[in-house]
Amino acid sequence: EICFDAAIKSLKNYSELKSQRGLLDFVDQEAFLIEALDNANVKTRFQELFQVLMVDEFQDTNLAQYELVRQLASFNKNIFVVGDPDQSIYAWRGADWRNVHRFEEDFPDAQIVLLEQNYRSHQNILDAAMGVINRARNRLAELMKFDADDDLGDARLDEADPVADQATERPHPRSQPRRSQRLERVLR
Repeated sequence: EICFDAAIKSLKNYSELKSQRGLLDFVDQEAFLIEALDNANVKTRFQELFQVLMVDEFQDTNLAQYELVRQLASFNKNIFVVGDPDQSIYAWRGADWRNVHRFEEDFPDAQIVLLEQNYRSHQNILDAAMGVINRARNRLAELMKFDADDDLGDARLDEADPVADQATERPHPRSQPRRSQRLERVLR
């Protein structure tokens, strides 16, 4: 009980300090954007700005993040998400693997591509893992397979090295972070 009281006091002090200094943390930013999207003009500006959305590790989004993505993509429906509900590891911070299923319901015309070829483990490991995973409820049926001709050697690394070298030589001019500047412009 002492620890709980100390945690409550710390959170209260944290909230007061943010308020006094006019600061927003990540959770505040999510809530602020969701609220801002209630304004039709703001929503339209964001939808025009972000005409194509791509979200990686979708299984680790929380409900607020899902709502942001859903609202931003609701007009153009030009969205690409990558995720595996079996690999959700951030429930402790609010991630909800069920967002993958929500996405399927909210975007019924989305094409689902199952990546069933595994390049990391041999078939006996995959069979054991799938034996456990397939017992989970509410999941897409999936089959993982290993190419017996693939020795998991260095061939793929050798193939990827030139691409990685080229990508690190000269970053694309638009790869610099500009999100805060864009957000500022949209909200004015």
